[in-house]
Amino acid sequence: MRANDKDMKNKLGTIIEMSYRASDHANQLLSYAREGICFLESIDLLMLVEELSEMWRQQLPKYMTFELCVDSPLPECLGDAKLLRQVLNSLFENAKEVCGEDGKIELSITLDDLAKDCRVRTLKPGQHIRFAMKDNGCGIELAMLAKVFEPFFSTKFTGRGLGLAAVHGIIEKHNGHISVESSLDQGAVFTVWLPIIR
Repeated sequence: MRANDKDMKNKLGTIIEMSYRASDHANQLLSYAREGICFLESIDLLMLVEELSEMWRQQLPKYMTFELCVDSPLPECLGDAKLLRQVLNSLFENAKEVCGEDGKIELSITLDDLAKDCRVRTLKPGQHIRFAMKDNGCGIELAMLAKVFEPFFSTKFTGRGLGLAAVHGIIEKHNGHISVESSLDQGAVFTVWLPIIR
């Protein structure tokens, strides 16, 4: 291969990579705006999570651990597998970035029966799949806690601030709910509720 051909191949590779990044950026904006295409179908969330968990464990540095806790069997939910992967990956990456040495990430999945007086008032009473991504990282200051789902807000210097905003938009598109609990130096828990197929 000639030098000019090799240089051109490298440049084309860079252009393709940047195109994928731009596409991902646009999809996150659409997810936040809740205007992206959403294909709802019957989803086995547990199968999806187990598939992702294998990949996550390979990505973690040696000083961090990941644990999956599942109440099974679980009913299927109505969702878009691609978008739910984005949600789970974003929550995992967010947890990974805030954990230091002896970092621990835990994903728990259970069936939650919401009563009429439940604090999750945006959801209809009844059974929902609840999954929670918990970390023992640096936590979030109370003043920032209410802003974590806002677009372009980030607690990290290198963050784009789109990940959690997009996650929020996706979950709303699925008629679900997401909340966060955290305090400084005490880690954080992001909890998602998704309606099951009745």
